[in-house]
Amino acid sequence: MIRTHTCGELRPSNLGQKVTLAGWVRFSRDHGGVLFIDLADAYGVTQVVFDPEAMEDSKAVENLENLFKTFGRESVISVHGTVRNRVEGTEDPRNPTGQVEVFIENVELLNRSRPLPFEVAEQKDSMLPGEELRLRYRYLDLRRTEMANNIRFRHRVIAAARNYLDSADFVEIETPMLTRSTPEGARDFIVPSRTSPGSFYALPQSPQLYKQMLMVGGFDRYYQIARCFRDEDSRSDRQPEFTQLDVEMAFVEERDIQDVLEKALANIWKEVYGMDLSIPFPRVTFYDAMHKYGTDAPDIRYDLELNDVTDIVEHSNYEIFHRVLSKGGRVVCMNVKAEYTHATSADDTLVGRSEVDRLIEWAKAQGMGGLTWMRMIDGELVSNIVKYFPSDVTTRLIERLNARDGDLLLFLAGSEIAALKAGGELRRKLARDLHLL
Repeated sequence: MIRTHTCGELRPSNLGQKVTLAGWVRFSRDHGGVLFIDLADAYGVTQVVFDPEAMEDSKAVENLENLFKTFGRESVISVHGTVRNRVEGTEDPRNPTGQVEVFIENVELLNRSRPLPFEVAEQKDSMLPGEELRLRYRYLDLRRTEMANNIRFRHRVIAAARNYLDSADFVEIETPMLTRSTPEGARDFIVPSRTSPGSFYALPQSPQLYKQMLMVGGFDRYYQIARCFRDEDSRSDRQPEFTQLDVEMAFVEERDIQDVLEKALANIWKEVYGMDLSIPFPRVTFYDAMHKYGTDAPDIRYDLELNDVTDIVEHSNYEIFHRVLSKGGRVVCMNVKAEYTHATSADDTLVGRSEVDRLIEWAKAQGMGGLTWMRMIDGELVSNIVKYFPSDVTTRLIERLNARDGDLLLFLAGSEIAALKAGGELRRKLARDLHLL
């Protein structure tokens, strides 16, 4: 037997037991001839100790001393010995096995490690090697706790999704990986056919056609942890190869699908995080998402909502707005609250005049004519353009935007699509700049 216990298993209840552990040599320390080794495997780390003076067989001591000289970190060894308490004061409360250690009686070298390209032991992110080197030695990188936890976390998420969908009468069905090319959102990865020279298979961008066939075939509720392939440039939300939870249902409406997916997510959060999510989730129509947040995928962790103030500013005398409105454009406004900018005055704020000037230049780079601003000070709107706004107009703006002292109002004018899109970009930029995330 290569091992009787894992390196994360031993506790004080195992004291006095003869055990065999196997794993990687993570650390080794020589304290006055006594050798301490942190032995690691997929389950944890256990300290094993070689103490020559406590061993009666001098020949065994000599053999072990010679063996220890032949391997270094990340070598694979099997250790046989007795579980005992650690010396008082040397316990490691951060480690589940930190109260005990294994007194070495015999060691077998299973695989000797060559010099490492980088340290596997935990270290600060700033000390990690570049991603290219870590990918080249992926098997070493996966031994790091962070990477191993990521893989296990992914497994738990998938298992939780399966648990819920199975309980909801879904059937998991694998669909073919070699298929014919169909027009989708990216180029296909193609695979030449050996039996039909000059012909090619395509790797699926999604199981779309197959799951529709399953619905026609009467399966009603289908899911799959599907591998998808898209030949496109990599971005934060785009990968040439990725996995998706693919679901299809028959005889349902929009709300039925939303209910199922919300319950699936709630089950994932419950099983993985131990958290109870409140369902149904807040639901936003496409229209509201675009007009409040400037995107169909809004981040609602912060406010900074867009407000269409066209019906108010059309009564102003501001020529720039009127030129836009005469062409059928819109004016949208964002209220950047004083608590976001820590504003106590026009001068004491994270978004002062110089920052506003930079935002104006940024808006021009987004294809807008610029950006107009007003600031609420002592109950009134202050700006170099406020003279073009009659008091009844500024009063309506204050009421519509719920403006308070220190708030900064930012206006964008243009075609409806351009103004909303720029507003969405401005919202994301301010969230980053003001550290709202």
